Amino acid sequence: MMEWLNNTKIVNSVKARLGAGMRGIELDNDSIAKVLRDETLPTLSIYFPRFINYVIDMDEDQVGRQKGLYYVEWPTQILGAEIITSLNGVSNATWYDRSFSICPLDFIMSFMQKEITDFTTVPFTVEFLPPNQIQINPNPPRGTMNKIAVKLKVAHADFAQFAPGLREIILKMATYDVKLDILGFRRIFSNISTSMADIELTMGTFEEAESKRDELIEKIRGQAHLSANRRKIYVDQ
Repeated sequence: MMEWLNNTKIVNSVKARLGAGMRGIELDNDSIAKVLRDETLPTLSIYFPRFINYVIDMDEDQVGRQKGLYYVEWPTQILGAEIITSLNGVSNATWYDRSFSICPLDFIMSFMQKEITDFTTVPFTVEFLPPNQIQINPNPPRGTMNKIAVKLKVAHADFAQFAPGLREIILKMATYDVKLDILGFRRIFSNISTSMADIELTMGTFEEAESKRDELIEKIRGQAHLSANRRKIYVDQ
């Protein structure tokens, strides 16, 4: 059975792949975890984002008096948004609002029936304006409840939110990122002179990490464009 990954499992796996148990590496567990948080997690979130079903209140979330412009809030970085124009899967999904509270399903269904009709009759476009606004054109019609259902594309808060099938991609990316961090350290101290002798730090496969990382990203991009079902894996249900 494929296990869900977390920081501890990834740190241990990266250290094993680098042979830390035999010869040691320059980074401790906390330093490796920081690389994972600052480099690996944001990068993979771009190509394998999390999709959130989100409800906009057209009164409370409107930006000033600007028509069609609304605030959207989420604890992690928002990467994009789109209007939901289908009721497929609505009854099985979890819905959130700006306070990150879960919205009751009967509340969702009560306004979405009319909204779906309105949004499929008139073509609407959605533009995400970083860091937390979306512009909807033309200005959406106001229903009896003044709500808009959208799907937010957001960064993952931790590795446990990724699908288990991404395990090897995550571990490879994490290993390359840690290798690059170690490589930077070794280049600074590439030749250490002591009273006894000059010590040369081994670069080895660490110098290949940048090109290997780029190759992996290109592979991910290619797979993302080819997979029509990719989103379904990451939508909160």
